[in-house]
Amino acid sequence: MKATYVWGAALSMLGGCSTLSGIDSNYPKGWPLVESADTNCPNLSGDYQNRGSYSYSPLGGSHYLAYRFGMHVNTVRELDAIDTIRIHPVEDDAVLVEARSSGVVVMSRRLSFKTKELSCSSGAMVFAPATAKTLDGFGTAVKKSTVWFKKGVDGSIIGEENSSTAAAALYVVPIVGSQTFWYRWKLQK
Repeated sequence: MKATYVWGAALSMLGGCSTLSGIDSNYPKGWPLVESADTNCPNLSGDYQNRGSYSYSPLGGSHYLAYRFGMHVNTVRELDAIDTIRIHPVEDDAVLVEARSSGVVVMSRRLSFKTKELSCSSGAMVFAPATAKTLDGFGTAVKKSTVWFKKGVDGSIIGEENSSTAAAALYVVPIVGSQTFWYRWKLQK
């Protein structure tokens, strides 16, 4: 019985220690305030800079607005060539997003509220959650990520990514954690 208690305590300590990332999840200082929340989606119509600012970027292309709208390319260089993202509603239930390079549309994507690619909550446009599962010889992990877009009082888009991970290292040691990352894309002037 004593050995079981010690093993359980060791697992709890390992699981607890693994949840700390050291990344600040607070809203970045010096960024504009977010427009007050209501039940409607924010009006994100306009032209925005493709390359954004970020509090921490966990993925290579995650600070590009084109990437956030699911415009996948083969290289970061291709993302860099996109300078502007134009967003405008096309119907009551959809948004058209155009990636532009020197004024020329190089890619576009239509996202629908009807098909649940997007939804509205607390004054934010919310993307359908992305879930990824990995399984290898050391354990299993499930990562769930949700991205929210709100409007800054300066006209910029403020992105909030909430990411949570649940894993079992060596299929025994539980690891649970969550993190918030912040992004900002300025309105093109």
